[in-house]
Amino acid sequence: MKIVPQPSLAATLIRGTLWSVGLRWSLRLIGLLSTLIVARLLTPADFGLLAMATLVMGLVETFLDADAANALLRTPDATKEFADSAWTIKVIQSLVVASAVAIAAPFAAEYFKEPRVAPVIWALIVTILFSGFGSIGPLMARKELNFSLEVKVMLISRVATFIATVGLAITWRSYWALVIGGLVGQVVGFVAGYAMHPYRPRFTLVHARDLWGYSQWMLVSGIGIFFARKLDGFVVGRAGTAKDLGVYNIAMEIGQMITMELGAPLNRALLPVLSTLHGDPLRMRAALMKTVAAVNTLTLPAGIGLAMVANLVIPVVLGRAWNEAIPFLVLFSLIGAIRFVIGPYYTLLMTIGSSRTLAFMSWFEMIVFAAMAAVFWQRGVQGIAYARLVSTIVIVIVWIELGRRNGLPIMALGRAILRPAIGCVLMSLAIWLVPLPDFGDGALLAAKIAIGGLVYIAWIIGSWVALGRPDGLEIHFIEQAVTFRGAMLRIAGRHRNHPPA
Repeated sequence: MKIVPQPSLAATLIRGTLWSVGLRWSLRLIGLLSTLIVARLLTPADFGLLAMATLVMGLVETFLDADAANALLRTPDATKEFADSAWTIKVIQSLVVASAVAIAAPFAAEYFKEPRVAPVIWALIVTILFSGFGSIGPLMARKELNFSLEVKVMLISRVATFIATVGLAITWRSYWALVIGGLVGQVVGFVAGYAMHPYRPRFTLVHARDLWGYSQWMLVSGIGIFFARKLDGFVVGRAGTAKDLGVYNIAMEIGQMITMELGAPLNRALLPVLSTLHGDPLRMRAALMKTVAAVNTLTLPAGIGLAMVANLVIPVVLGRAWNEAIPFLVLFSLIGAIRFVIGPYYTLLMTIGSSRTLAFMSWFEMIVFAAMAAVFWQRGVQGIAYARLVSTIVIVIVWIELGRRNGLPIMALGRAILRPAIGCVLMSLAIWLVPLPDFGDGALLAAKIAIGGLVYIAWIIGSWVALGRPDGLEIHFIEQAVTFRGAMLRIAGRHRNHPPA
């Protein structure tokens, strides 16, 4: 019998997530195109109104989130009965959350001084229910290191959202286009989740106690994370107007979009991989540091590069009516790059069961941000964004210390991010110093991205070759490029041998 060699865990992680990154970027490109179109049809206040509603929904959901999904992912020998228990808890949670959100809607309208927010919240309750009753089949596929199915379901849902939102925005010119478009996408995603995976749930709470044993600290952590990440939205929404929150929220979304969509797939894929290495701390930490290097090779240039061209991105992508978002985009782009420097550290602590530490860090981040917000309060809405930047830097420093205490030396982190950091400096200098004629915002933006990208890629490839071509993200990119080139040559050969009639 011929033995087929099995790919290493590192190869499975990187190759699988490279494809996942491609699909996730398809999601983001669809979202970006939707934003580009809808932002010219609606106003910042329309986007702010939806942000107010989603803040309230997220707040309620966070207090009632049992986080059964992560409990399922980190359990190596989870049975069908265990998955059914996780799904049942998710369903119960959605029913409770929907009821609580319905009650909270009038109070939210009073808090934000915006009466239109209550009907929007009531309409969005439907999304909570469809999410709660949705299939966890795609999640189970990720547990088996199949990272594509979950993204495919998201892609189908996002396409449906895009079509519905843009169509309704053109027709209605109202914030209801955003609301109904989201509902359509949620329903389509619900159907796709069950259609694309054979898992069929049944109601049971047999393993509820096991799930709660893990989830109780993750619940505490989730509450802290929500306030740490969303507190600024509540502050801006209360102190400012729907327009202020719309500008702030869109800048935050675009600013962190690139780093999130490049770094998150690798971090998401890392959890099941580390779970398989739980009994081998040395291999676990080696895999994590490789992931840190891979993540920062992508996220550092993305975040810093976006900050360098923010003054062109806003008028090109959203239109000049959104120019107030430029300074916010600069800050949030930097925040996204800094936050993902140690993104995989969170996954390590989750894998080794340090849920108390994760809970402490989430609340500590909230306290640090609240303190910084008090310091920068007098600078208005932009001061809140500065508070977010400073608090992110503080939290990253603390995470580095936590990593050191868990066997991740600071020097190892420095080696992992050194080449991307130097590449970002060279890229920024090229964007800043290379003279270009003023031939319009769109062409100028494309030229600066091309110059910065070429300089960065040249440095990364050149330094990789100089170091002896060590195993890492570069070699997997080259393998994929060679595979793609071979496929194209085979297709061209078939066309030459069998020309169309």
